[in-house]
Amino acid sequence: MIKLGIAIGGRLDGAIRAHVRLGLDKGASPVEIRQVALLAITTSGFPTGMAALTAIEDTLKDRRKTRKRS
Repeated sequence: MIKLGIAIGGRLDGAIRAHVRLGLDKGASPVEIRQVALLAITTSGFPTGMAALTAIEDTLKDRRKTRKRS
């Protein structure tokens, strides 16, 4: 989750998506992952936090689609 926060602060879209997947694989809930982006708003700014939330939601949606196919 720390690396996710760093990726959000750096606006590193690929790293955000990778750390969302890793977080889910390690047992983090979608709510916990979203919370990281919400906390980033206070230090990185609203646009950065919202961009991160968009990347997170897209990654969660892709994960759900992949799981349904399996």
